Amino acid sequence: MSTQGFPKSEHLKSKKAIDELFLKKHSVKGYPIRLMFHQNEEESHKVGFVVPKRLIRLAVSRNKIKRQLREAYRLQKHHIEKLPPQNMMFVLIGKKPLSFQEIEACVLKCLTKLKVKADEKENHIK
Repeated sequence: MSTQGFPKSEHLKSKKAIDELFLKKHSVKGYPIRLMFHQNEEESHKVGFVVPKRLIRLAVSRNKIKRQLREAYRLQKHHIEKLPPQNMMFVLIGKKPLSFQEIEACVLKCLTKLKVKADEKENHIK
């Protein structure tokens, strides 16, 4: 049975891993969210969340969106349990305010596209 938690071991904090993630530029879009990803050598998925200051000026609003992104990921992460471990970064790319339901739908769309891309890659290797 999987837990729905989001423990610190799943937080993407390594500067080296974050830099590598932005250099590799593998991504999928579920507007207004982009999911950047790169396979890692660890035992679990590592996830980070970015809300640019140039899009959302108020820190209170940026932090609220990040909390909502974390919660949406926590609830939807069971969709990618079978995939090899990935470093992932959810990046907000749209300016309009979103409800939690919209954020959750966008996160689900991104994770589904990630799963499809990983399946294509796995089938291509075989």
